[in-house]
Amino acid sequence: MGTPLFDNETPPALPKDVLGTGTAVLAGFALDREDELFSSLKLVVGQSPFRNMITPGGFRMSVAMVE
Repeated sequence: MGTPLFDNETPPALPKDVLGTGTAVLAGFALDREDELFSSLKLVVGQSPFRNMITPGGFRMSVAMVE
């Protein structure tokens, strides 16, 4: 079997999207800690389940959050 097609390529740098002063989206930044982060999130959600808030006008928001 020959050399895999992409073995000699350098992985691209993580994209950095600036949202505003002092903020940024670092895509893929925590991939190596994904399992640990997911386990921690499950603990938080176990103590405070996701819920949908209601707007002052009485509408249910589509985004769920924990308290």
